[in-house]
Amino acid sequence: MTSILSRRSSLMAHSKITKLLPEIGYSSEDQLFYLEDGYLGFALKMTPLSGADESTLDQLSGVLSQDWPKGSFLQMNLFSSPDIYHVLNQMMAGRDEKNPTIYRFSEERAKFCVEGTKKPLAYENNALVRDHVIVLTGKIPCGNPPTEKDMKRTIKLASAIKSALESISFRPEMMTGATYVRFMQTIFNWGDNAEWRRTSLDKTYDPRIFVRDQYIDSTTDIEVSADHLRFGEKYVKTLSVKNWPDYASLGIPANYIADVKTGQRGLKGTFMITATIHFPDPESLRQKMTGRRQWVINQASGPMLKFIPRLKSHYDSYNALFEALDDDDRGVEFNLTLTLFEDSEDELVSATSNAKTYLRSIKMAMMEDRFFNMPIFLNALPFGADPEAMISLGRYSTMATRHAIRFLPFIGDWKGHGSPLMLMMSRSGQLMTIDNFASSTNYNVVVAAESGAGKSVLSNELICNILGVGGRVWMIDVGRSYEKLCAELGGKFVVFDEDSQICLNPFDLIKDYDDEADMLVGLIEAMAAPTEGLDDFQMAQLRRIMQELWREHGNDLTIDKLAARLIHEGRANLDKETSEEKRISDIGYQLFAFTSRGEYGKWFNGKNNLDIDNRFVVLELEELKSKEHLQQVVLLLLIYKVQQEMYLGDMNTRKQLMIDEAWSLLSSGAVAKFIEGGYRRFRKYNGAAMVITQGINDLYTNEAGRAIAENSANKWLLSQETQAIDSVAKEKRLPLKEAGYELLKTVHTQKGLYSEIFFLSKAGAGIGRLIISRFQQLLYTTMATEKMAIKRYQDQGYSLVDAIERVIADERAQKVDARKAS
Repeated sequence: MTSILSRRSSLMAHSKITKLLPEIGYSSEDQLFYLEDGYLGFALKMTPLSGADESTLDQLSGVLSQDWPKGSFLQMNLFSSPDIYHVLNQMMAGRDEKNPTIYRFSEERAKFCVEGTKKPLAYENNALVRDHVIVLTGKIPCGNPPTEKDMKRTIKLASAIKSALESISFRPEMMTGATYVRFMQTIFNWGDNAEWRRTSLDKTYDPRIFVRDQYIDSTTDIEVSADHLRFGEKYVKTLSVKNWPDYASLGIPANYIADVKTGQRGLKGTFMITATIHFPDPESLRQKMTGRRQWVINQASGPMLKFIPRLKSHYDSYNALFEALDDDDRGVEFNLTLTLFEDSEDELVSATSNAKTYLRSIKMAMMEDRFFNMPIFLNALPFGADPEAMISLGRYSTMATRHAIRFLPFIGDWKGHGSPLMLMMSRSGQLMTIDNFASSTNYNVVVAAESGAGKSVLSNELICNILGVGGRVWMIDVGRSYEKLCAELGGKFVVFDEDSQICLNPFDLIKDYDDEADMLVGLIEAMAAPTEGLDDFQMAQLRRIMQELWREHGNDLTIDKLAARLIHEGRANLDKETSEEKRISDIGYQLFAFTSRGEYGKWFNGKNNLDIDNRFVVLELEELKSKEHLQQVVLLLLIYKVQQEMYLGDMNTRKQLMIDEAWSLLSSGAVAKFIEGGYRRFRKYNGAAMVITQGINDLYTNEAGRAIAENSANKWLLSQETQAIDSVAKEKRLPLKEAGYELLKTVHTQKGLYSEIFFLSKAGAGIGRLIISRFQQLLYTTMATEKMAIKRYQDQGYSLVDAIERVIADERAQKVDARKAS
């Protein structure tokens, strides 16, 4: 077997770095790479886990306990990749171009995210936007050329590794020539016009050319210096482990990227963490370690311990190693390398200092690889491990597999779930996709946000994105918070006041009485008994009588007819002292206000004429504030009306009902049955409901709130008071452990910069930051000066999009003038 280490030394100063890399060819049939230095290789691309426990390590040990031939290498590279285009392309492919404002909103969002991969968004010390990916490679010795036996052995091992990783939810995918080349291109090429930014995946790889010769663009020049490398405009430095911690806890890999509790400390720029494992011959390794162990035992028990106190820790380490080997663990040689990528030498120095300080806080002492950056960098690349480099570079430590797995870089932030309906950033910069429609149960959402936490921006973001994918949105509000956005997006704004000529007769809307009966009965209960509700007997009789009337009158049924029948049934036996029929007539009398003779009658008797035929409709209830009972019933009828619109709509169209300041109307009175009946039906029509409340605890103070919480698969929690979280934790309302509730307490908002949201769903949980561009800020703004600036350009004939862009251009010009003046 030959090594390319000698050539790596002789060609170090040359720009032809690809000659130092081993990847020659790729077999699409076998999904294997042929490596020049006498190995076959396989590569898997995986998603980091968002959390782990000891059982995860037990499962992960199955990867290392496979039948790795002696001399094999396993490498795990955790890379904070700037390649987010697959997410952005997927987002734009699903966007509707019919509304230019909404489509431009999506384009601006994508552009904003790309800018975030180059410079921090919102504030200087924020993490870059990135996609944390793991590339796991296996490098297996083979003949030259490889034999059929070599091929079968490697394919079998690759399949076993993939199966083991699938069982731990890494979602591994075998890398093809194209996906591997694309990954390597992102490591070497950093310019705005890099090929990987402009070339589709299917045109990335050419099987006629050596794999390694397709990594580096012709415009990328390479420079090797004593303390760093430079690839085009990017400065690169490697760091190696100086001292391993005495005890390896799961907290080490969990905190590699950033402090999991706050996200304030960590690796803010672009990085790659590489764990390399060499599988030597077990017996040879044991013999070598036995000799070394005996020497340490002899020295640790003699006078040398006074002069070299670390002999005691070496003694303990060897005991731990042999205890594991005696327990059938395999001995391996392990190396960990951190590679940093920055835009300037000064930034590289700063990032290096930050990395050393941060990693020291998690007990990982790192040292800079001065004079050795190039060979160590090459060895840290996938398939880059070299047997001669293990000896000459002196960066490997002997461990048992049970110890090595605790240092593997396999944990990252949650990436969200579903399609890129909305884009968020984790605290460590991971681009997150959030889609409430990606659920196996229901698509409903409950949002809890204390005042000033950013719920309006979150609501606006969801509205624009639902409309962006061709969906429909109905917003029920109290306070005109969405009037401006509605006008800007060409929506329909409906006000309910005393002058409204709107009739909301519910019976006129019925399509399937049996399916809708629960909601209808709940609606009448809210009309007749808003405070105490109806008892079981009354509910049973109401259900019976309504069904009879429906069979008689169909859609011509009215509140008048229902009230009359209820009163009639009660009067028929009024002379009986023990008659329960009076309780039936009570319902009819209590419906009086909603009959044609009552003060609210005009709203409910006649043909239902509410027209909400628009992609975006805002239903404003502010003017009914003085009549809370009417306001509540109107809200319930609007929910029912929206459901019917969903029923009539295209099943492929996403339909979102949102209820903002009207939450209090759902949290009081006897509306739980209506809510339960309604929430069960939304998913049938590809619809979802979202209710916004100030505190998560609000949901559990009454029956209606509990019904909403239990029927909402998605819970989006913004900043909450600690006391409220403690109360929810005490009652175990959320599917979180103690650490989860403590993490929830750290969710916060930095006004003008970002809002944090704790996303909780069946698919996982994580904290995302909603950071918006200046374009989005102006689109959502309620500030009078900003609204006037936009209107000034609209009055000159500019479209909304163009007017916003003109305002942004003016702001930039003012900043330039201010800098010149200073």
